[in-house]
Amino acid sequence: LLPLSQTLQTGLDLGLHPAMPEVQSLYDSGQAAFLSNVGTLIEPTSLIDIQNFQAQLPVGLFSHSDQIMQWQTSVPQNRAAIGWGGKMADLLAAGNANENISMNVSLAGNNVFQAGNETISFTVKGPQGGVETLFGYGDPSPFEQIRTAAVDNILEQEYQNLFEQSYINTINVGLQANAAYTEALQNTPPLNTPFNPDNRLSVDLSLIARTIAARETLQFRRQVFFVVVGGWDHHDEAINIQNTMLAGVSQAIGEF
Repeated sequence: LLPLSQTLQTGLDLGLHPAMPEVQSLYDSGQAAFLSNVGTLIEPTSLIDIQNFQAQLPVGLFSHSDQIMQWQTSVPQNRAAIGWGGKMADLLAAGNANENISMNVSLAGNNVFQAGNETISFTVKGPQGGVETLFGYGDPSPFEQIRTAAVDNILEQEYQNLFEQSYINTINVGLQANAAYTEALQNTPPLNTPFNPDNRLSVDLSLIARTIAARETLQFRRQVFFVVVGGWDHHDEAINIQNTMLAGVSQAIGEF
């Protein structure tokens, strides 16, 4: 293991996987921290209490999707749709001057973590930082120009049906946000730090870094970013696979 500079009060030494020297360096210099013991529990639980059916247990134990939801909501008792990243954004979003782009930016699509009572996530994707938009919209090819003109005509209409008008309003706000976000990134100087284009997490974190660099143009003081690194459900070759995957995570965090 790679030793960490801090020793627990119990005298226990801490260490990191040998494939993570970048994170080791960041931790020792005070630039990284760990959230420990993040498993979902309602209350302190023993094996005897579980066997005697005396323990309150989280919903859907051994279900991957339920455990992910509980990490993202901090509610292990039931299946909730509001995450603690979304709750934070509900309270802090008013500090941002930009109302068209959500405080919560996701590079992994819609997610429970960033969903609030009033907040929804703004989904982007790397490596160029494009925003998910309508298929073919704005494409200069002749056929897509016809499609774009047809979509513009639909968006410019006023609808008596409240559902239809609300949907059109949402699409319009999304297109405006798309244009503003893309323009802000294009006008932001390129990063000096090289990010590995073959590492998906590096690509995502480079886009986050560019977004942070464009914060003044985007009029943001606070943002919550969401990325996902999947593929950890190893049924075999765990040592070899983790060695490769943890190295990629450490390198990407070091670049960021």
